[in-house]
Amino acid sequence: AKGHAAKASEGETARSEALAEANNEALRQREAQEAKLAEVEAVHAQAMSVAREEMEQQAKGHAAKASEGETARSEALAEANNEALRQREAQEAKLAEVEAVHAQAMSVAREEMEQQAKGHAAK
Repeated sequence: AKGHAAKASEGETARSEALAEANNEALRQREAQEAKLAEVEAVHAQAMSVAREEMEQQAKGHAAKASEGETARSEALAEANNEALRQREAQEAKLAEVEAVHAQAMSVAREEMEQQAKGHAAK
């Protein structure tokens, strides 16, 4: 009985040691996986940071381009407005010229009519 108990005890000890070794191996694998996961997460975080910076730069670029586009649009509108103003001023100048010629013609016609009236009165 003592021999069987000793063998059983040795068996239990061997079994306990094997379980402890398996437990330790599982722990090492878990730690290795956690370290690998931490490394992957760090690389991912770095990649996300770079991607975020690139997106911000692109957004700034788009904003700058949009601003340039707005500036170009504003400049084009200002130029169109200036051109319309120049055309209006040219039309007003032409109209003033036509009115001056018309006024001159009316004045000449009035003088001619007065001369004719004087001539008829003299006759």
